[in-house]
Amino acid sequence: MALTDLVSIPEGINQNVRNARQATMLALLGNPRDSYDQECREMTNPRLAELMTTDRAGPLHVRGLRPAVESLKQVVADIQSREPEVFRCRGEKLSERRLCAIRRSSHATVITQR
Repeated sequence: MALTDLVSIPEGINQNVRNARQATMLALLGNPRDSYDQECREMTNPRLAELMTTDRAGPLHVRGLRPAVESLKQVVADIQSREPEVFRCRGEKLSERRLCAIRRSSHATVITQR
């Protein structure tokens, strides 16, 4: 099996980890935009815009909220030092994604798009 082959997530991993609810994120951070449509658009909320950063996490060019980007940089550095073989093949399954605010169904949301 190649390191880039997809495998099932084993039972018991991240058992108590849940996605944040949109209502919680809106209460903590505010609405990303004043208006939404079907187009992928940048956030306009000044508080969130201030937290956005563009940086490198190893070989990856990333854009996102500063704390998340800093965390990703540490994860990539850990993989590079602890699992160099995994680090070397990382690009085969990665694609660039874009953080944007968009209307999906009846509500607005923040998503990543390819």
